[in-house]
Amino acid sequence: MKFPAMEVSLLDTGAHLAHLLRVLEGRLADLWSAGLLIERPAYYPQGVAIPQTRDNEIPSNGRRSYRDFFPPADMRDIHISIGLDRGSDPSSVRVVMGFLTQEHPNRPGNTLLVAVCPESTDKYPEVAAILAPHVAQLLRLGYTGVVMGGHGRAVRVFVNSDCPDITNKVGHKGTARPCLAPAALA
Repeated sequence: MKFPAMEVSLLDTGAHLAHLLRVLEGRLADLWSAGLLIERPAYYPQGVAIPQTRDNEIPSNGRRSYRDFFPPADMRDIHISIGLDRGSDPSSVRVVMGFLTQEHPNRPGNTLLVAVCPESTDKYPEVAAILAPHVAQLLRLGYTGVVMGGHGRAVRVFVNSDCPDITNKVGHKGTARPCLAPAALA
């Protein structure tokens, strides 16, 4: 059975999920209803968890009180990762999304395949073109957040990749390290 949210668009850069936000919201709803989400609060320097007591709300003036993807530590949130994974046969780049607020977030079964693109040579314009179809949806997600369990939750996006262009842009000289870095999406 084919669900509208799972539609794929064929673009010059490869095959991309057409409705990333619908798929993401559906997966989060499934995790929530199954009781599989784990709260991952921020911590005070003394090692004590900061209680998340505030809901994410869009202010009436339309302006966020915080920068995209950096909500206050006391705001309810979820953590997702978006990244590129190179390799396989034939050689390709996969855009994957994980949910860090669940057990075993790096298991392949716990991630979403967002896109499959021809091999990149790790040049910034090619990497940017691979991510371009999803940037607007990710920025919207960072602005609106999601509703789970009757509470508005902010979204923290972590960039995770084995592509040097991504990891170098967000400040890591190695690979495959998750970074809270909205600048990499802009």
